[in-house]
Amino acid sequence: MDSDSDSDNGFSMFTEPDDFRQKPPPPSKHVFERKPENIQEGSIKTINFQLIGHHSLWAHCLWNAGVVCTHYLDSHKEICKGKRILELGAAASLPSFIAAINGAEVSVSTDYPDKELIENIQNNAINNIPELVEKKVFNAVGYLWGADTTELMKITNNQKFDVIIMADLLFNHSEHIHMLQTCEKCLSPDGIVLVMYTSHRPWLAEKDYNFFNIAQEQFNFKVEKMFDTKMKVMFEEDPGSEEVRSTIHAYSLKFSDEPKEPKEPSESTI
Repeated sequence: MDSDSDSDNGFSMFTEPDDFRQKPPPPSKHVFERKPENIQEGSIKTINFQLIGHHSLWAHCLWNAGVVCTHYLDSHKEICKGKRILELGAAASLPSFIAAINGAEVSVSTDYPDKELIENIQNNAINNIPELVEKKVFNAVGYLWGADTTELMKITNNQKFDVIIMADLLFNHSEHIHMLQTCEKCLSPDGIVLVMYTSHRPWLAEKDYNFFNIAQEQFNFKVEKMFDTKMKVMFEEDPGSEEVRSTIHAYSLKFSDEPKEPKEPSESTI
């Protein structure tokens, strides 16, 4: 074959130009600063971490609710001290880190089982709290919401978790039941689920909140409002009320003491 038959002015039909595929953005670097009044003597003052450049499940974002949750746990150390902590959809994993720093028996940070994502969490932990990683106080594992929890429970020797953390996950409407299935399986009878979120798409706020309706009606959780707070909106270019998009809502779930009442079958199920 003629050596020039598949090329034209140095361009080979079998070779992609350098700019043919857009390269993924590089990892982003961040610093979380603890409030001075929350820092124990000898403890780290800041958490320096990076997020992967892009992820289809939004794991490249530093979510407002995760920041609020981290400050909340840091100022309420009794929630974590000596407790078994599980974070779902962790991404930056700040609440998991601060739980470990504040004396958790074990802190398990989980996110979608993507190798790059979990390795990034683990590397951030090694760079900030290496002694807690070595002692297996802090653990990073891949986990799919609603899936079998056997591997998660092995980390705690099959003891259920005292606290489950969910920060800015409720926009995943199709996954509400899977999230709650995991909470039901993993939460100790007297445990608590901390749920903090923002309705980043105000026109879908009712669908975000429907998580709590499902929690009460299908899983017999008792839902309690904790507080609201505000931060600068995450996505400035997005439409909708800035008031709604800047508000972080905090709720707790606990297993209800009252048995779930059976529902009358609807016509569609008869």
